[in-house]
Amino acid sequence: MVQSSTVKRVHLAAAGVAVLGVLAACGGDSGSGDSGGETVKLGSLLPTTGDLAPLGENTLNATKLAVKEATAGDAAVELISQDGGSQESIAQSAVQQLLAEDPVGIVGAVSSAVCLSVIDTVVQSEIPMISPACTSPQLTTYEDDGLFYRTAAPSDVQGALLADVAYEDGVRSVALMAVNNSYGQSISERFVERFTELGGEVAAEINYDAAAKTFTAEVQQVAAAEPDAVVLIGYADTGAAIVHDASQRGLLDLPWYTGDGIQDASFPTEALPNSPEQLYSWKGIGIGAADSDAASTFAKAYQEEYGEEAPSFSAQAYDSAWVLLLAGLKAQASDTDPVDEIANVLDPEAEPCIAADCLAAVQEGTNVAYQGATGLTAFDENGDPTSSTFVIWQFAADGITTLQTLESGQ
Repeated sequence: MVQSSTVKRVHLAAAGVAVLGVLAACGGDSGSGDSGGETVKLGSLLPTTGDLAPLGENTLNATKLAVKEATAGDAAVELISQDGGSQESIAQSAVQQLLAEDPVGIVGAVSSAVCLSVIDTVVQSEIPMISPACTSPQLTTYEDDGLFYRTAAPSDVQGALLADVAYEDGVRSVALMAVNNSYGQSISERFVERFTELGGEVAAEINYDAAAKTFTAEVQQVAAAEPDAVVLIGYADTGAAIVHDASQRGLLDLPWYTGDGIQDASFPTEALPNSPEQLYSWKGIGIGAADSDAASTFAKAYQEEYGEEAPSFSAQAYDSAWVLLLAGLKAQASDTDPVDEIANVLDPEAEPCIAADCLAAVQEGTNVAYQGATGLTAFDENGDPTSSTFVIWQFAADGITTLQTLESGQ
């Protein structure tokens, strides 16, 4: 069994920092668990407005599911949610409101730009933060005092995999459109590096503003490049606008490739309500689900709770929430700091457990080996997952079809 290197991320802050919260008079999703201790508060900095609201809904639903399961398992926990938005200014205000509630940790954000904008504030407050979707490689080496973790792999991995897929499909020339932020640039830079290394040509490299409403000029640049295919790295809302403009130029006849920001089953219908089938040939690289009992347990629970298959990044949010809840509950039992317990709920020498089955042990102060729905069993010394599951996917009439599953060790 691989030794978790989480233990290397030693938190040196003074003890006694905001470990427990008192149940708020109003707000948040609280449970009726009766564990005998004070209520453990979990913060959520997931977007409910802006370009990333669909992803925010998916991840917030999974976070709520974890809290509901913990409550059903007789744990006194409460979810405090703030809209992380898609813009840094919204997130700054939201994170201040969350920190005022003294959570044991924060699930979020889903945008790398937002994570980078709030990470210093969170670090100063000495509260751990686990993101289900902030994938910028910049976060791997960021000076975070051992307080920032993530359950999704750095996005540069996606860029290389996407280049491999396109090249293997026979594509030799691409026009690359990428949102001009840390997410878009990290994927596009690695894509360009890998695609040219393979022998391909990037005929046009176009960075676009996420706040733009129309993309006529950018689409004209794509058409002028006369590529074999188009690569689009961005988010669903702006992606839909780009598709609309591209359809006016006949560019949807070309092969298109994309990333996890558009890995949403509803995207074809939202982008082209009258002809979603035009997007059914698109391929993408995205976050996948592990092949494990933990993944199956989560998928079944999500389906039963929300009446749909678990969407992209929901398993990452679920694991983020559970790790923080277990760390908070163990810290309560052991009179320690939650961030120091993250390693102890991912202890490879302890008894493996899934979700609520871990509760009894941590509430007695015992280490556990949490088995994540994503395959998470450990973080490395930078707070990144030690392994991740990716999929090559394609839009289809009934949602998203997985073409191939890839396991990647970080």
